[in-house]
Amino acid sequence: KVHPAPCHKPLNRNTVSVDNLQNGCRIQMFDMSGRMIVDEYPVATSWNTTLDGGVYLLKIENGEKQMVKKLS
Repeated sequence: KVHPAPCHKPLNRNTVSVDNLQNGCRIQMFDMSGRMIVDEYPVATSWNTTLDGGVYLLKIENGEKQMVKKLS
């Protein structure tokens, strides 16, 4: 489950939260130019980050399963 976390948006920044993560998953985020801006293996079942305003691709991998979601 991916959702924006409730927050104030100072200087056009946004918080992204991911819940219900399984052990061993990998989270990657890319900007629209293809540059990887996040590459993490979270140890908790939830994860969040704060990004500048814009459009991003979020990729979550767990073994052979993967999900890609466009965030704007």
